[in-house]
Amino acid sequence: MKKELLVLVIVAFVSIGALLFLAHSENTTGAAVNSIKKIQLERIQEARLGFLVGKVARPCKNEITTIMDLIRINGDSRYYDSWGLRASEEYFTNEKDLFAHLVAVSNTGVLGITGPAAQYMSAANTCPVPVASQARQKVERISQIDMDLVRKTIDNSGCKDTTQATRLYSQAKKQFSDNNYTGMLETLQNAINAIPCK
Repeated sequence: MKKELLVLVIVAFVSIGALLFLAHSENTTGAAVNSIKKIQLERIQEARLGFLVGKVARPCKNEITTIMDLIRINGDSRYYDSWGLRASEEYFTNEKDLFAHLVAVSNTGVLGITGPAAQYMSAANTCPVPVASQARQKVERISQIDMDLVRKTIDNSGCKDTTQATRLYSQAKKQFSDNNYTGMLETLQNAINAIPCK
């Protein structure tokens, strides 16, 4: 009887130990998955918010439609895995196009816009000031989403040496604060490519 009780106690302790181990490992990987899922959901929420506008000219409406489509596209699951960003080349190609449209609309009425946004200025100039203001807010929020996504991808990579990727990420933060969105996106893409064990 004592022997059977001892075996039962040992089995119970081993089972409890195994359950605690599983709970801990699920908790640590779950945190990574949840942080990436949260970033993806923020992106999807940004697409749902849209632009609050009344009647606008057809060229402005086309710009808004393009912007919303591009925001939606990069919220797709094909760009996110449990550890961060995947298909980064395609993601950043879409993002550069999105920012060119957003920067154009956010600078409605501003002369001398250069860079990728310049090609969309004639359509963007048909947008009213409230649309431009909302576009500026979207530039800020989507920039932050991109920054968070790259930071989490670096952190979750499991690489021993992410010095180069982290340095590039810091450079992108500076470009963001300088409103250099083209440079920021390029540097964030380089930061992803600099993760050695990606």
